[in-house]
Amino acid sequence: MKVTILGSGSAYGTPMIFNTWGQSSSQNSKNYRTRPSIFLEIEGKNILVDAGPDLRNQINSNNINNIDAVFFTHGHYDHIGGIPELPRAAKLVNHQIDIYASEETLGEIKNCYSYLFKEKAEAEPSASSLQWHTLPNIGKFATLELEFETFQVKHHSLH
Repeated sequence: MKVTILGSGSAYGTPMIFNTWGQSSSQNSKNYRTRPSIFLEIEGKNILVDAGPDLRNQINSNNINNIDAVFFTHGHYDHIGGIPELPRAAKLVNHQIDIYASEETLGEIKNCYSYLFKEKAEAEPSASSLQWHTLPNIGKFATLELEFETFQVKHHSLH
C-alpha cells in the first residue's frame, strides 16, 4: 500500500485567506499546507479519503490520474468542498467513481450538493457518474475487492 498525504493543514489551509499566517512562519516552506486529504494506492486500486476545496490542485500536484473510490470521514467543508470536481473526474477517467460516507455525512453532502442527487441532472457531466454508498457507523465492509472497517471518532462540531 502506498499512502500519499495530499493535505495536512487546518480547515482554513496555511496561509489562510488574505495571506494570514497565524502562528506559522512564511519563512518555512513546510508551512504551506492544504486542507486534509490522503490518497491510497492498494492492490491497483486508487482511493481518495476526503475531498476538500483544494482537491483539484492536490490531484494535479501529485500527478494522480485515476480515482476508483472516495471515502468521506465527515461533512465539514474542508473535507467535502471538492465534491463538485468528482463528476468531471469520473468523466475524465471514463468510469463511475464509488463514493462512501456514513448516513450522517451523506445527509450533509446531500444538503450541500443536492443537484448531484437529482435523478436527471441537467448539467454535464452527469451526476450518475458517481455511485453513492452508505457506510456502517461501526463495522466491516468490502469494496473494490478490499476489506475495510469503520469506527467512530469524536470531532468538534460547530452546532
